[in-house]
Amino acid sequence: MPTLTPEAKAVVDAFGTQPGVTAPQLANLRATLAGSPALIDEINTAVKDGHLKHIVPLTNPHAGGEYASTTQSMHLPLKMLDNPASGSYNTGEATYVLGHELQHGLNRTTTAQGIVDFSNELTAIAKSPQHDHDYTVPVGKFIANYRRDEAGAEISGWNAVAGAVSQEAAAHGKTATIEDVYKKNPGRMSNFVDVDSSSFPPKYTLKPNLEVKPDLSMEASAKNLEGMGKNFFDKPRGAPSGLGPSGNSDYPNYYGASAIGSAVKFERFYNPATPGKTAPEFSINMASLHLSAKQVAENGLNLGPNKDVMPYLDKSTTPSTPANFRDSSVTHTYSPTTPPVPHTPSLDQSTHPDNALYRQTLDAVHKVDAQHHRTPDQSSDNLAAALVVAARRDGLSQVNHVVLSDDKSRAFAVQGDLSSPFKQMAQVQTAQATQASVAQSSQAWQQQAAQEKPQAQAMPLQQDPSQTQKHAPTAH
Repeated sequence: MPTLTPEAKAVVDAFGTQPGVTAPQLANLRATLAGSPALIDEINTAVKDGHLKHIVPLTNPHAGGEYASTTQSMHLPLKMLDNPASGSYNTGEATYVLGHELQHGLNRTTTAQGIVDFSNELTAIAKSPQHDHDYTVPVGKFIANYRRDEAGAEISGWNAVAGAVSQEAAAHGKTATIEDVYKKNPGRMSNFVDVDSSSFPPKYTLKPNLEVKPDLSMEASAKNLEGMGKNFFDKPRGAPSGLGPSGNSDYPNYYGASAIGSAVKFERFYNPATPGKTAPEFSINMASLHLSAKQVAENGLNLGPNKDVMPYLDKSTTPSTPANFRDSSVTHTYSPTTPPVPHTPSLDQSTHPDNALYRQTLDAVHKVDAQHHRTPDQSSDNLAAALVVAARRDGLSQVNHVVLSDDKSRAFAVQGDLSSPFKQMAQVQTAQATQASVAQSSQAWQQQAAQEKPQAQAMPLQQDPSQTQKHAPTAH
């Protein structure tokens, strides 16, 4: 039977000196570790490799446990280690939590490399000459990095519980079963085991997207990691058993808030607002990443030193929907995407600052309509408005011509003579432009104008994995 190394024993003993820790709680921690060979092996390895230096009391009320990579410390809820009012202490919850959090420590180096890769991808997009700076892919990879980390931690939690159950069964001359593992901690093991209560006795079977060895141990295989990513990380959560300051977040939005905040900081540093220069568009497909603007805000979206709203295009819809990210690092509250604002005239109204350019562009669009033997309609108005936005974006002050590509998939606003080598052009996708209403393009024009105001910028901190790595706490 494995035992704690002297170094691991010293870390465990030091927990007993922490404020608020009682002698019975320390004794129950020791008993939990001794009851699972898998836990003994894991804590010995974590201490030996420098991933675990401290065990301290947990202060987060919305967590069942935490691992802090910056201090290599595991945070445990003291209540979990209390003796019950009657009966004996049940090690089921502590066994799972210890296995889960210790694995976060063992994953520390791999997870940190994912953060370095994320920073490099943010830099590449922020420095791109393209007008559309789409951060969907790197944000998705950032979330996936932590999805693998959490799935691996869950598998470790299973192995800790399965090891304890197997040791208990062997002491009585029996062989542990899936049912035994489930009953050791029904709340946690429900992510692994299906219970069919339609018959008596109930049937306990491993979920079909998972597999275990004959001794009930579970490998961190591709199948099992994906299975626990689905069963645990992707699972919807609500208050009070969720994550975040309000206890109402799921895992994707918990990590997504951190990723989006980093993307905004990089975008603003590499693209400071410059008078006369149109800033690139910040875009992201929130729906494809299973992100909610409301949950992201409630997790505390930190935009960095510049707290101004960050306009972005949400590519979850066609055409994309203009919206704003607002700093909520202090308030943890969500502001509506389209808050009440002073009325701004539409591009097709005479009081709009760019109505003259809109009228000029509309005349050019009508000429294209005539060339193709079609009657001007709402699509013509929509196209003209979208071309005005594109023209201002690309620095045009006039639109002397509108032309279509050979396949009509793109429309071009042209300033100058069509045959001149000095002409200036701006383009839009014809289908999207004709579907976007004049009101939508007017809103995009307004946001584009707001982006052009000077803003003081601050350099994003170098992504030091030891300082930036943030693990979600284990959900209740």
